[in-house]
Amino acid sequence: MASLGKRGKPLQGQSREIIYNVYKYFVTEADRFKKNVDENVSSYFKKVQERVANATGISRRTLNNILNEVSTETHPTEIKFSTPKKGRPKKQFRLNMDDFDYDVVRRMVYDFHLRFNELPTIKSLKAKLSEAINYNGSEKTLRKILHEMGFRFTKMEDNRKVLMEKQDVSLKRMEYLDKIRKFRESGKNIVYMDESYIHTSHTKAKSWSDDKKKGVKKPISKGQRLIIVHAGNEKGFVPGAFLMYKSTDTTGDYHNEMNNHNYEKWLVNQLIPNIPSDSVLVIDNAPYHNKYVERPPNSNTIKQEMINWLNKHDIPVDPKLTKPQIYDIICQHKERYTEFSVDKILAEHGHTVLRLPPYHPDFNPIENIWSQLKGYVASKNVGMNLTTVKTLLTEKVNMIGTEEWKKVCDHAIKCENEHRSIQHGLDNYTDRLVINTADSDSELFESTDSEMEVIEN
Repeated sequence: MASLGKRGKPLQGQSREIIYNVYKYFVTEADRFKKNVDENVSSYFKKVQERVANATGISRRTLNNILNEVSTETHPTEIKFSTPKKGRPKKQFRLNMDDFDYDVVRRMVYDFHLRFNELPTIKSLKAKLSEAINYNGSEKTLRKILHEMGFRFTKMEDNRKVLMEKQDVSLKRMEYLDKIRKFRESGKNIVYMDESYIHTSHTKAKSWSDDKKKGVKKPISKGQRLIIVHAGNEKGFVPGAFLMYKSTDTTGDYHNEMNNHNYEKWLVNQLIPNIPSDSVLVIDNAPYHNKYVERPPNSNTIKQEMINWLNKHDIPVDPKLTKPQIYDIICQHKERYTEFSVDKILAEHGHTVLRLPPYHPDFNPIENIWSQLKGYVASKNVGMNLTTVKTLLTEKVNMIGTEEWKKVCDHAIKCENEHRSIQHGLDNYTDRLVINTADSDSELFESTDSEMEVIEN
């Protein structure tokens, strides 16, 4: 049984060793005073376990667990205390979900509200998603996915709970939709870009074979990985912007490979020279897109640095205010003075950055272009080596022209318009429910399984 502290957290091995050393010291002390003439003093020192519990703040039960571990050792003086559960592998549930699957999750929640006219539950959502995208995760994992996407259960006045998006999530989406509509109306050249990857083993799950049943056998290993970067719009790919290189990262996350340095290098050398002036570049929220030119203070910044930041931007502040009061002033102005490195580079060349709202790949046409590229590779990848995959990718990039790009851009615009109408429908729906926004059941989404870790492919 794990030894727990007062807050129910397992005690580290070093802490347990210290507690045991305190226990041994008190035992020695009790032996020294057991013949004390003062019976009250002697009886006090005999209460070893009670004294240890009071001195260390742990329970008697926890102390007994530690002592039981010692009693099972052959050489108690050489015991090495381990941390409970340390080294024990976490349960991992591998989800075969891509960006479009997350979009299906969001739309399914909307469908419950607007089409099915019923309140979605985790159980009912899981059943629908199993049919729609072959979702085979647990209810706990689905709860975590919804939480990360910005959904919360909120109580109504009749104590029923409704699953709705957080206000700031829907606000980001509507801000994006308003901005991109204005850019289009003003005739701006809008360019979509993205990064992706493909393994050398990428092929179809099934293939044709001859009478001898010798088909293309897919290797167990995923093989080497290629990082691909490109940009385009309804006029086609941006000439000269295609970047393709072998990944050397071993963590399994291609975002580690395309870091801020590599991305800015691609921007300056391959994208900016090849797009018209005064263009709008649509990007997602990858970490390397959001590197600060100057990181603004956060709540942990020391008080004087907060004051210095405010003074730098000519924002009045009374040094006698408390740190929380000063930080509140910073929060009121932070967004206006926050600048990202990518935005600065593009602004210096006369361009504008527009960031996609999280989990909305349907707004980015290049996501559908990636699907076409990967589908082409999968259908023709017989060699399954780096050279073959590079050749196939280059072939397909050269094959995709204005017609294909126009279709995916039109589809993105269609998705934008659908979301605009959906939002108004959701507003009317929530008004009918008369939600009591003061009573939020956010605890439903707190992790109840500390050993569950979701891994996305």
